[in-house]
Formats: sequence, C-alpha cells, structure tokens
Amino acid sequence: MDVPRSEISRSPGKAAGPPLLFAALLFTSEPLRAQTPGASLVAQRVDQPPKLEDFLAPDPQVSGARVTEFRQREPGDGVPVNVPTAAYVSYDDANLYVVFVCRDDPTKVRAGLTKREEISVDDGVAVYLDTFRDGKRAYLFQTNPLGVQLDGIVTEGQDDDHSFDAVWQSEG
Repeated sequence: MDVPRSEISRSPGKAAGPPLLFAALLFTSEPLRAQTPGASLVAQRVDQPPKLEDFLAPDPQVSGARVTEFRQREPGDGVPVNVPTAAYVSYDDANLYVVFVCRDDPTKVRAGLTKREEISVDDGVAVYLDTFRDGKRAYLFQTNPLGVQLDGIVTEGQDDDHSFDAVWQSEG
C-alpha cells in the first residue's frame, strides 16, 4: 500500500544510487496517520523484526506497509524529495518498526559519527508521531545514515524540544 506525503529530512542535489538503509525501532504500536488529511496508514503485524539486509534488493519482497512520496522538512518545507525513498512500517507485540530505503549515492551523503542529537547538518530520516492527535504537536524520532539518534517533541510555531529522550534503537 502506498501512502503519499510522509516526512523525511533530505538534502537537495542527491543522485540516485545504491540504497542507504535506516531502521528505527520505536516502543509503541499507536495507529499511524500520513501527512495528507484523511489518509491513513495501517502498520502490518509481523512475527519477526525486520532485518536491514532484506531490504537491499532493488525491489525488496519484505513485510510492512509501504510509504512513498516523501516531503522534505529542511530545506524547502513540503518540497518532494529528489531521490527514490520508501519506508516500510510494521509492528509486533512490543515494537513499532520503520525501515527507510533511501536510494542515494553513498559518496554524496552527509553523516557523522557524533553525539546523540548533534546530527542537524547530516542527511537523515525522521518519523513524526502525532499521538496528541491535534496536527500541531508530535514526537520526533530522527536518525542519520550511521544510526545516530535525535528525538524530541515538535510543536507548530515553536523550536523543537530535545529535552525529551526516548529509549529506542536505530541503525544505518
């Protein structure tokens, strides 16, 4: 199932190439909604956690609700991304899994092995969970291509609050 207009942070001018994979394992099974009003996404239940190596094929045959047509947040808020990107969303009894497949040239990707939450200049992917259901606030889970994490609470019209530190896993 393809759901348009989900969110990702990307840098402009990237060429398509081998996939970069990101996985975010979040500890909730809250229903998901896409950015488009009225659109929804139903995460697929899985018996086993996804493995990144299963997503390396050009057309992976993997479990998870497929999300495409991503939009940037920075730079160019709302502008479509310029490289093929897909996310696969699934869950089990304990976790929510989001695997991003970003088909970008790895030599042009910006990523540093740095302290948690110091990845704002890196390329990366993000998941926003609007558990408040008001369309104005959301929990932010972001990772760079090396799996370095950034999380917080995003509120419309305010700076992001990074004092919120969740326990979650990521790899890239």
